[in-house]
Amino acid sequence: MRFTIRDFGNDTQCASIAELKEALATKYTDNSVSIQYMRPSGMLNVKFVDVSKCGQVVTDSYGEEGLFDYDGLDAEAA
Repeated sequence: MRFTIRDFGNDTQCASIAELKEALATKYTDNSVSIQYMRPSGMLNVKFVDVSKCGQVVTDSYGEEGLFDYDGLDAEAA
């Protein structure tokens, strides 16, 4: 699988950005989780996100805390 949503053992693997969006919106509402993925170099990387109560708004947990960049994640992941 391309992405793994991590939530203290309540983990979900996703093969695509569409699956990732669906899982975040349905399983992780009103929660903070990490998204683990492998970069083309073979190194594992992690993004930390917050999912809104409605599940439709996902923001970065740290930094500017803006809307999460799914396109950037798709480009970074192997």
